[in-house]
Amino acid sequence: MEKAKETIMNSFNNNESKYNDVFAIIDSRWTCQFHHLLRATGHFLNPKFYYSNSDMKYDFEFINGLYACIKGLVSSKDVQQFFLTELPLY
Repeated sequence: MEKAKETIMNSFNNNESKYNDVFAIIDSRWTCQFHHLLRATGHFLNPKFYYSNSDMKYDFEFINGLYACIKGLVSSKDVQQFFLTELPLY
């Protein structure tokens, strides 16, 4: 998203008055998507991000998103518990 914003800024010769309104729209939509539970789960389970950030397993935004996603996708409490038990092996 940052690269896209840089391209937009360059298109308008860094004239903020021309792209400020567009950035406000982008930021409001991006923030909504950025904090989505499924995105947090994908980020947590992506080895590129998980293994390059040793503190991710302590980041409650990602952990809570993962737990909420598992609960939403799996109705069986036993299967949910199985996933949560196996998660440290990841």
